[in-house]
Amino acid sequence: MSAAWTRSVRALIRREARRLKLQKATLVARGAGLALLLASTHFVALTFSEHQPPSLQVFGSYFSFLIVGLVFADLAWICLTAPAERLRQGQLEGTLEFDLSGVLVGASFFLTLAAVPVAGSWLRALIILTAAGLFAGDALDLAATLRVGLALIAVTFALLPLGLIGAAITLVYRRTDPLGRLLHAATMLLSGIAYPVSVLPEALQVVSALLPTTALLSCVRLAASPGAVPSGELSPLTALAFSLAMWPLAAWVCRWADARARRHGTLSHP
Repeated sequence: MSAAWTRSVRALIRREARRLKLQKATLVARGAGLALLLASTHFVALTFSEHQPPSLQVFGSYFSFLIVGLVFADLAWICLTAPAERLRQGQLEGTLEFDLSGVLVGASFFLTLAAVPVAGSWLRALIILTAAGLFAGDALDLAATLRVGLALIAVTFALLPLGLIGAAITLVYRRTDPLGRLLHAATMLLSGIAYPVSVLPEALQVVSALLPTTALLSCVRLAASPGAVPSGELSPLTALAFSLAMWPLAAWVCRWADARARRHGTLSHP
C-alpha cells in the first residue's frame, strides 16, 4: 500500500467529514431526534406488550426486537445508498474528475466515499443500543450490545458490495441509483424490521427469503438474543456466502464503470 494511496484516502475522508461537520444546533437536533426515537419506540412497544405473540418472546420484549430492527435498517440504508449519493454529489459539484485523477480508482474510491457515513451509522447504533439498555432496563445489556455491534460490522461487509454496484451505475448513467432505495424499501416491508417474517402471507415469505437482508437481520437478532430463532428461515452462513460472492462482482463492476467513464470522457459531466 503506497504512501500516495494512503494520503489520498485520508484527504478524501477528511473532505467527506467536513461536509458532514455538525454545527451545535444540528448536533442538538440530532440528539433530540435519537431521544424521540427511543421514547416513541418504547411507547409503541408498551402498546403491544400485553398482546405479544410467542414468536417475539424469545427476544425478551418487542422493544428490543424493534430497536435492533431500526438500527439494522439505518445501517442498511447507508450501505445501500451512501456510495452512490456521495458520488452523485461529486458529479453535480464538478469534483469527481479531480477525485478520480489520483491513485484511488474503482471500488477503493467508492469505499472511501462511504467511510464517513458508515462510521456515523455505527456511532448512532452504539448510542441507540446503549441508551436502550438504560432507557427501559431491557435485555439489551452490555454483552448483547457488543455482540450486536460485531454483527453490524459483518452486515456492513455483506451489504457494501450492493452499494458499490449502485455507485458504479451512477457513475455510468449520471443518475441517482434507484436500486438501493428499492431494496431498502423491500427490506423495511419484508425482512422483519418491525414484525416477524412469520406474520407475512406465505407468498411474501417466499419473496422475503430471497432478500439478502432477511438473513443478515437474522444474524443481528441472533447476536442480540442467542437463544432466538432467526426471523427468517435462512442460515447465517447464507449471509457469509452472499458477501463472499458479491465482493468480486462489485470490484469488477466498479473497475468497468471507472474505465468506461474515463474512456468516454464523462467524469466531468453532471
